[in-house]
Amino acid sequence: MTLRLAPLFALVALLSGCADQTVITDHSGPLALRVTFPSSPGGETEETALPFAVDDFEVNIRVEALGYDKEPMTDWSGIVSIRATPAQLLSAPFVTVTNGVADATVTLTRGYGQVRIWASDEGTDETPGSFATGVAPTLHFRFPTIAQVQETESTITSLMEHTYVHIRGWDLDLPDPRDMRVTAVTNDGFYVTDLSEPFGSYNSMFAFTFSRPEGIEKGMRLARLSGIVEEFLGFTEMGFPDWEVVDAPGEPEPPILASDIVCDSPEMEKWESTVVTVGALESDFRGGGECADYVEFGQWPALLLDRRGYPVQCAGGDARISVVNINTVPSFSFPECENFSPPATRELSSLTGILRHNRYASPSWILDVRDCRDFPESARPADCEQQLANPLSGPRKAPQWAYRDIPACEGHLTHR
Repeated sequence: MTLRLAPLFALVALLSGCADQTVITDHSGPLALRVTFPSSPGGETEETALPFAVDDFEVNIRVEALGYDKEPMTDWSGIVSIRATPAQLLSAPFVTVTNGVADATVTLTRGYGQVRIWASDEGTDETPGSFATGVAPTLHFRFPTIAQVQETESTITSLMEHTYVHIRGWDLDLPDPRDMRVTAVTNDGFYVTDLSEPFGSYNSMFAFTFSRPEGIEKGMRLARLSGIVEEFLGFTEMGFPDWEVVDAPGEPEPPILASDIVCDSPEMEKWESTVVTVGALESDFRGGGECADYVEFGQWPALLLDRRGYPVQCAGGDARISVVNINTVPSFSFPECENFSPPATRELSSLTGILRHNRYASPSWILDVRDCRDFPESARPADCEQQLANPLSGPRKAPQWAYRDIPACEGHLTHR
């Protein structure tokens, strides 16, 4: 035992010798930064929370350098980084501290919940930082609505892309609760619409859950919806969502989508992810590659018709939209396309579905049918009742230029 412990005692002695070495600490930089508001910006408490806004919000801050004696460090100057979270910082991400203090105006936008502005001395390429840090008192903002998150001037980008956000629903503990309802459930997520806003006002969103979500059904009302806002081929979705169900009072009646706006993408963007009904339409395989698209992606092009049965005109051409029903109602099909032969025209007096956008599809706006009840009663397939009893959950096809693969399920490779 003595021989075995000898090396251990030698190691302890060696480490003890290392502990006697002098450690030189640089105290030339600040120990901490103190960040304050010279005047009240509002929102100091949850009861006085500021409204969520896409407009600029300016707040004056003061940054003071504190030395190792916890006193103001009036002989120190440097550049400190500025950040704000959860919010988007519009002003410069740094301020210059002179003689230990800096007064600056910070400009924010899209702040929600408990927003904190913090400063840190991270140094520059020429001068190493002390990494002193300080955080301002909490600013309280209301959570955004779906429309405030979705509204954009672009059909392929989102102003809150890559941002984790908490969307306000039917939370009676917060001011202005929103009637956020589930309008569709698919094998890879669900759709919600804020009925406190009029239809066609950016008030719908898709929550992407990778597989069919459990415990959620059409008509349910949500207290909140949280997740990361992402753009997938021009379609806004909330990734890694979390939600809270309040009750299930019933689903809304799908609104009628005006046929003459399908050529106006900025106007259609206001309806993205909304369950809508379009008027009369007919299949329109006019292009050489459209049968190939149908076979590969399950999409078929439709020509929208007016009351006289003529094509609706918009933007100098025919109003067309893509339809996808192969995932949910595969018995409504165009078998001629299997041999790449032009299929016979199929007409419908109306059709309901989820309005999606895909920048690479042609047409780029897609009506995704939920189930056979979205077809007019006279056009529902003979196996409609059987489909409702055993709804499909995959594999899923979608009109896009590339698949996003998901692990195989029951021997079938599932695609998005």
